[in-house]
Amino acid sequence: MRRHGKRTPFDAQDKNIKLPADEEEVAVVLRQREAFLKEVATPSLVHWDLWDGNVFVENGRITGLIDCERALWGDPLMEYYFRSMAGDNFPFCRGYGKEAFTNAERERMELYDWYLALILRIECIYRQYSDENHIKWAAENLQQCWNKLSGRLPA
Repeated sequence: MRRHGKRTPFDAQDKNIKLPADEEEVAVVLRQREAFLKEVATPSLVHWDLWDGNVFVENGRITGLIDCERALWGDPLMEYYFRSMAGDNFPFCRGYGKEAFTNAERERMELYDWYLALILRIECIYRQYSDENHIKWAAENLQQCWNKLSGRLPA
């Protein structure tokens, strides 16, 4: 991708946002997990920001969803309640028919954790967040996700 005559594969570069890894390190980790990503043969519509605050419920029934700007066609395991930061969400997982995860699914979920953490960190600058605690949390969360992802080869 080129913007203003220079190569900028990450939005972070445009704003000089410090990330825990450079392009080559990221490429190595992605290549290591390429086979796991290829298992996703049929994409599904994923809201990708489906947490309690974005779901309207009336009389025990879902009546609406908001904040669909992150929606995409992809792996259902990208959904928020499959993220490690969402905690234990067994009822949500059971609703997707998931009681356990394969090694490949766990590897993809780690990739999705890192990808969401990357977005949450970068958007702090683009959305001009002023809460220093949130900005610090986003940077630390990204570092933790990267350390987990890059600290070992996939099983």
